[in-house]
Amino acid sequence: MQNLQIEVFPKTSTRSMLRLKDHEGTLIKERPLDADRIDQFISEIQDGYRQVSPVLRELGHDLYTFLDGDDRWLGAALDDPSGTVLHIDADERLRHLPWELMAPNGEYLAIDIVKPFSTVVRVSDHASEVERANRELRILLMATSPEDVQPVLEFEREEGLILDATRDAPVELFV
Repeated sequence: MQNLQIEVFPKTSTRSMLRLKDHEGTLIKERPLDADRIDQFISEIQDGYRQVSPVLRELGHDLYTFLDGDDRWLGAALDDPSGTVLHIDADERLRHLPWELMAPNGEYLAIDIVKPFSTVVRVSDHASEVERANRELRILLMATSPEDVQPVLEFEREEGLILDATRDAPVELFV
């Protein structure tokens, strides 16, 4: 399965760049994007996705077309018969869009059984140090028992066993 990376990053206050790279980071193609067009695109996708009954194939087509551009180079890049993982590295405004809906020609890429496709949205290459809380681990457990299955789960007995097993552990447990 091939790995491709899409990067969208600001170049100036009015223009961004969209780059397609291979798995080694080698530039395949790039093109400029107008900042106003990005804002308009985000608004259209958000409005369409929030509808009571969104037209998902149309949204998927719009998402694909946005990345593919007028030159239509994304389609050729996705033509690998082993499938593709598309890593999307974009600023905060574009990250949350439903990229998994991409659907050129009305066909979702994510459900193609011949050429598997998935998206990975990157938050950042730069990891920030997270301060760890100095407290016990908090665990919430909930038990369910399927219908029409024997024997029926004995909830109170199971809860007691869990509490006994974790009594001396440094955890805050809710069952």
